Amino acid sequence: IPYAHKDITLSAVGYVYAILGILVEELGFVPKNKQEYSNYLLQKMLVYIEDHFREDLLISDVAKYCGYHKDYLSKIFNANVGCGFNRYVNLLRVRYAKKLIAQEKLSLDEICSESGFQSMISFRRAFTDYYGQSPYQYSCSLKIKDEKET
Repeated sequence: IPYAHKDITLSAVGYVYAILGILVEELGFVPKNKQEYSNYLLQKMLVYIEDHFREDLLISDVAKYCGYHKDYLSKIFNANVGCGFNRYVNLLRVRYAKKLIAQEKLSLDEICSESGFQSMISFRRAFTDYYGQSPYQYSCSLKIKDEKET
């Protein structure tokens, strides 16, 4: 699977688990066995990550919220989502940043901060890794596209 398509799949898996987690909490589901509990815990983690990815978020924060050791949660996360915690959080951040860039209301520095990145270097690196171009290049390509359409 090409790299970008695999990340889209990971994101979709994450969103499905997040939605299931919300439903599970609302319906009062109680896990019956180890696998169900592992899925329940993963859903709880993904909902928390979705709510907090724009903050300075660490696996230890999620572990504290869930009441488990970070290594245990990391193992569950990696086994079920197919990537590491930081990679998944960065995927959410760059997707959010891409939406903000398209709105053209904020500077790239503001978008970097608003998306949850701690530095412009990590923002550029992650964005380029996922989309094959820097945030600035993406922004310029949108402007060129808009100029051609008008």
